[in-house]
Amino acid sequence: MGPEEQLGTRAQETQALSSATVIGPSDRPPVLPRPLVQINKISGTLDDVQGELRVAQKLLTTLMKRLYTDKILIALVFLIVVGIITIIVYSTVHKDQKIFNVPDVIKPPSAAQVQSQFSGGSASPSPAGSPG
Repeated sequence: MGPEEQLGTRAQETQALSSATVIGPSDRPPVLPRPLVQINKISGTLDDVQGELRVAQKLLTTLMKRLYTDKILIALVFLIVVGIITIIVYSTVHKDQKIFNVPDVIKPPSAAQVQSQFSGGSASPSPAGSPG
């Protein structure tokens, strides 16, 4: 066999092999639609999970806001209670309380004091406690 004959036979073998390995559309097994359906189902499930995660994140944010609001309210109530307790303890410890002594009755100014104030007179007003 010469080199030309070997080349011809090898070309024929390669052509026969390639034609044997080529599969036409009718020869293909029906396995392609199944993975595509599975991929579509996975994609749909993934979209559903992402939607549920968004809803859960919104709910979690709302609950955290409520929690912080409740904490602030509890802190304010605690401060009010501590203030009341402090006032009660201070009033029991300092019974004389001359600092906070406010007269029960406030005496209005006398007529002479009012008249001298409005007339611009030089009469000196009498003290609040003395009649005049």
